[in-house]
Amino acid sequence: MLFLYGFSLISITPTQCMLDNNWNLRQQVFSGDFIKYCFRPINLFFYYESEIFDVKGLGQLAFGIGTVAYSWAKLGLPLTPFAVLKLIVFLAGASLVMAALQTAGAATCF
Repeated sequence: MLFLYGFSLISITPTQCMLDNNWNLRQQVFSGDFIKYCFRPINLFFYYESEIFDVKGLGQLAFGIGTVAYSWAKLGLPLTPFAVLKLIVFLAGASLVMAALQTAGAATCF
């Protein structure tokens, strides 16, 4: 259970750090403040999301890595390059799923 908790902490970190502005999207669309992003010569999604970077996700990442490392050792899993590669691929996939779910939820305000 500790391994799963650490895995979820690591996988949510990119979404927490880079897509945290999604929580404000509904309010900005309703108030009309979102229109300012439409007049810039840059990708709308990138410009809106890059406006805020949430630093508290980095502490969450450190705690998640420590939790996964501790539980990996306690579970007695072999530490092979293939196992580490699989963990990295699974973490990247889980992060993409989390980001897609949050972005899809935020997009419903349109």
